Amino acid sequence: MATLAGGAMAAMWWRGRRGAARRWGLLAVAGAGAAWSVVYGDHVRKDEVARFAGGEPQLAEVTGVIDERPYVVESRRGDFAPFTAVPPATAFVMRVESVVVAGRPEPASGRLYVRIGQAEHRLGRGDRVTVTGWIKQIEGPSNPGEWDYRRYMASRGVRARISVPRRENCRVVGKARAAPLLRFMDGAGDEAAAALRLGMEREAQRLAFLDAILLGRRHPDLGDLDESFR
Repeated sequence: MATLAGGAMAAMWWRGRRGAARRWGLLAVAGAGAAWSVVYGDHVRKDEVARFAGGEPQLAEVTGVIDERPYVVESRRGDFAPFTAVPPATAFVMRVESVVVAGRPEPASGRLYVRIGQAEHRLGRGDRVTVTGWIKQIEGPSNPGEWDYRRYMASRGVRARISVPRRENCRVVGKARAAPLLRFMDGAGDEAAAALRLGMEREAQRLAFLDAILLGRRHPDLGDLDESFR
């Protein structure tokens, strides 16, 4: 489509029809952009960590660098949340360096979503960590019309996730040397987020929405609101 539009643009320009040429040119650019988006979104490198993850969870050990600020999320959701005793979890995205699956160490690349089943406040952006847990591909929606979490994460370059049951399964093998400005920004953001929560009920989606519109922090607790907000 983009090639045909580009040919039509050249023909219109050659005939002196500058207005029509510009319109065909816009169509060619849009078509090329759409094609690039499809190719980029579906392309997975040979050593991409998602290639080591299947539809069913399997035990893996992954080493890499924390790429985004870790955050603690409330695991309790829905109307029955007050009656459950599920502890908070810790989540972050890491840049993968290597993976061990079925006892075979392999070099790997790409980004991986990590979720630890407990609160862990000792991790920081830039830390090099080794996590051991259950890796699998991120699943798409179960029913038509549901928010497509897989598509959202793929837009961030994340196609797989690993569930780590305990914080002991996440070992820091190298601490980051964060720049002073970055440390100040992270600290100021934490203080602002804590101030937003003063006097408010701990409703995860509402607090995540406030973080997004006031602090620019994107949070998985937004759920399907994230798509609407974007």
